[in-house]
Amino acid sequence: MEQANQHPDHNLQVDFGALPQDLDVPGFASAYEEHRVANEDSAFSILLTFIGYGVLLVGILTLIFGPKSVMVNAFRGPDLFQMILLNPGPVASLGFLLVAGARLLNGNKQQLTPEAYLLHSYSIEWQGELPSGQRLQVTYLGDNRFQFSSVVDDAATDGTPAGA
Repeated sequence: MEQANQHPDHNLQVDFGALPQDLDVPGFASAYEEHRVANEDSAFSILLTFIGYGVLLVGILTLIFGPKSVMVNAFRGPDLFQMILLNPGPVASLGFLLVAGARLLNGNKQQLTPEAYLLHSYSIEWQGELPSGQRLQVTYLGDNRFQFSSVVDDAATDGTPAGA
């Protein structure tokens, strides 16, 4: 994940006294697109995840709904289907290991929303203070535009309705 304040040349100022406020962030759309592309899962890990969940599902369903006994030919031994019926626990474990391996391939990728990316990656100067019982809401309007506004904080009202 990118470091905070990655774009120090873009010094953004938000005045809490002038909320709601629209803000244009130069170059945000291209920077966010780079972040989005860099944090996508690879096609191989997605395929490995689907295969892993499939194998895990087969193992669990066989464990739950499998037969009480399996007839195996003494000369040829068990085929693949009989092997799954005889060993549903290891099959489920293999599915879990495939899913875990796919997650390990992805590493620590974290896809941020545009609002979270702005707050995490850009240097913002906050001017003034929010009134008590209010919290800041950031809304992405598209391209390079954001709207900063203050809304009533639900935690400050202790869950009581406005008319109560």
